[in-house]
Amino acid sequence: MGRYHFEGLTSSEVIKSREISGSNELDPPKIETFWEKLLDNFQDPLIKILCVALAITGILAFLGFANWLEGTGIAVAVFLATFVSTYSEFKNEASFQDLQKKASAISCTVYR
Repeated sequence: MGRYHFEGLTSSEVIKSREISGSNELDPPKIETFWEKLLDNFQDPLIKILCVALAITGILAFLGFANWLEGTGIAVAVFLATFVSTYSEFKNEASFQDLQKKASAISCTVYR
């Protein structure tokens, strides 16, 4: 078989291609803030059930049929569950973003 010699695009063809198709770069992913993650964690079904239980316990405590400490315990449980989960997710994502930045700083030469 014979050797084939291929050449890439010329500089003007590269510019024209980028104008038509855009660059070869990916848009950076949207990073959720801590508060967005916290609000999103309140969409968890278990947290919703605990919030309903908190509301019912609060109404019963107001009417004198339940102790207010029960509602306080549920509120603390809801807060701790959502806050710890959110904090963990936020720290993990921040660590991943740092790792991505370090990985993207590595350059290499590609031969085609």
